[in-house]
Amino acid sequence: MKKKQLRKDSPAVISSPFDTPLPRGVTRDNSKFDGWMNALTNLGVLGKDKRLGAQIGFQILPVATLEAMYQSDDMGSKIIDRPIEEMLREGYDIRVEGVNEADMKAFLMILEGLGVNEKMEWALKMAAVYGGACILMGINDGKSPDQPIDYNSIRGIDYLTVLDRYEITSAGYLDVNMRSLNFGKPVFYRVATIDPTQLGQLIHYSRIIRFEGVSLPRRVSAYFDYWGDSRFNRIYNAIRGYQTGNDSAAAIIQDFTQLILKMKDLSQIISMGKDDILIQRLQLATMTNSILNALVIRDDEEIERKTTNVAGLKDLLDSLSARLVAATDIPHTILLNESAGGLGSTGESEKRDWYDHIKNTQKSQLTPKLNQLINLMMLDKSGMFKGKKKEFTIEYRPLWQQSEEVIVKNRNVQAQTDQIYLQNQVVDQTEIRESRFGSGQYSLDTNIDANSIFEPKEIQSFDKPSGV
Repeated sequence: MKKKQLRKDSPAVISSPFDTPLPRGVTRDNSKFDGWMNALTNLGVLGKDKRLGAQIGFQILPVATLEAMYQSDDMGSKIIDRPIEEMLREGYDIRVEGVNEADMKAFLMILEGLGVNEKMEWALKMAAVYGGACILMGINDGKSPDQPIDYNSIRGIDYLTVLDRYEITSAGYLDVNMRSLNFGKPVFYRVATIDPTQLGQLIHYSRIIRFEGVSLPRRVSAYFDYWGDSRFNRIYNAIRGYQTGNDSAAAIIQDFTQLILKMKDLSQIISMGKDDILIQRLQLATMTNSILNALVIRDDEEIERKTTNVAGLKDLLDSLSARLVAATDIPHTILLNESAGGLGSTGESEKRDWYDHIKNTQKSQLTPKLNQLINLMMLDKSGMFKGKKKEFTIEYRPLWQQSEEVIVKNRNVQAQTDQIYLQNQVVDQTEIRESRFGSGQYSLDTNIDANSIFEPKEIQSFDKPSGV
């Protein structure tokens, strides 16, 4: 029985990738079938496609490198410091249910006395540099530091101390309670000591406020002593490319113009070992050039200046800058102090996106830490809350600062709106006054007392009496 012949113009039927014809010399063992592949152009063929030679590496920078990048590299320190400083630049307001303004000011003074903002900022920076940090809370509850907090016996917080992940390490016992917020993290930590023969103080996890750098999967975090990763690990190549590129450009500037002196019988002078004659001639050329601003040469000599070709260098440096901006998520107007590019561009959209990013970071990284601290301070039996927790909110002040012209315009519009409300007896003068100026600073929010009964007043007539 004859096999059925395919027509020459009919497409070949391939049932699986292994039926694909391969170039001569290429076997199934060195070819790639889990991605884009073209056997004719060697696309996706291992050993032929250069892209397949690039592999992602598991990079862990040494501690000395992390510290050098933060201490010595201007871009490295700016990438760490700027976002965190922006988070606390304008501050925040804490509003506690049922607490008057005077008591709230006293509570904020306690926070200021503990240096909460400074400690939070430094802990965030150390977590970004090393991958982890914590604030050790000196809670006065009558228990030793290696015991859980006795929440019913808190009599104040004596101190707050920032420790990076190398100053406080995991004691080796992990929390396996899946209902715990601390699940998968150490139950105990140990403060590092200078003397390796002595063990440091054992600390229970409830007595620290934990900060992580770059969050990692739980299995990977084991390589980092159950902390996060340094931010430098992800952006190291981008910083290195930017700095080496700009340093190379600076080196080119030093040799931008080269002086070329053509001497007769130069090869003969060198072969005869008369180096002193050559050196004296070059010294004479250098001296006359610097003193007389001219060069004295013989009839058989020629002088020429050549400049280094730097065409395309700016585009290469711009490409390195763009790569750095993409890696850091910081706008180039802030990271590189450059003006906004493009016709009619003011950079406001970039700044607004940047401030939205900072706002999200405030909520995800800063708010939980402040909540943990404030809740513990409310449980202080000797404090103003007498050990009773109350509902509170943390409101961050806007990072976007309006110009004076815009502020005046907005207040003028609000004043007109308030006048309409008053004329239509929607609110009274007390509510307007308290809404605008009651908090100590001007506010556009209008607050109405829902429990008050508003009785419209009769509008007095200002018509002239008859007969006058």
